[in-house]
Amino acid sequence: VVYGTPVTNQSVFVQTADISDVRVRQAVNYAINKQEIVDTILEGRGEPANTYVGKTIPSYNPDQEDYPFDVEKAKELMKEAGYEDGFDVTITVNGDVRTRTATLIQAQLAEIGINVDIEALEWGTYLDQLKTGELDMYILGWSNSTIDPDRSFSTLFPSDQCGYDGNNYTFFKNEEVNAFINPAAINTNHEERMKQYQDLQALLMEQAPWVPLFYQQQPAGTNAKLKGFEYDKNANFYFGNCRYEE
Repeated sequence: VVYGTPVTNQSVFVQTADISDVRVRQAVNYAINKQEIVDTILEGRGEPANTYVGKTIPSYNPDQEDYPFDVEKAKELMKEAGYEDGFDVTITVNGDVRTRTATLIQAQLAEIGINVDIEALEWGTYLDQLKTGELDMYILGWSNSTIDPDRSFSTLFPSDQCGYDGNNYTFFKNEEVNAFINPAAINTNHEERMKQYQDLQALLMEQAPWVPLFYQQQPAGTNAKLKGFEYDKNANFYFGNCRYEE
């Protein structure tokens, strides 16, 4: 069995009027036990995600501070935001892993008064619903096809990329975030550019439009005689160095 570097970033995407308060979004981040999800749903084949890009994407910051699992802090923030008694939401999913993940999140968020119903949709219907901006919460993955940070940040976060206009399905709008994206995209100084993207990640973690859940490891079974098989940086199979040895 060959294991690829954990890169695929599965996340809980948070929206609705009830979660327009950043303190509630932060509370959701504190309330979700990512390690428990990795240990139970992925059976250990992955690791908690600490930011909004995969580990193989340039500008990934291993030192980016994540939200620790802290139920009491989450309850404190809910109280400050006026939701001491919680509220009801629906988390929409597609597929077995995301459905089982949602079941675990349902139990975790119940600890801070957020009552979660789970709705599973067929993939085509799911995609249509994402574009409307009417979903409360949903679980989705993101894999950066170009291995450049701009592919993630200019696609998922700008205010003008919401719904049918792009891939900002949370309908998250923040002018400070918008101000980072284009200057970083066109900066020809590599070190400065990577620093811009790391600063942007820190800002996004503070604003908490998502809960980055985990980087999922991709296993593949191979013949014992096959040598040189590996994954590329996007967790796709790479056969360029493959050979058989007796």
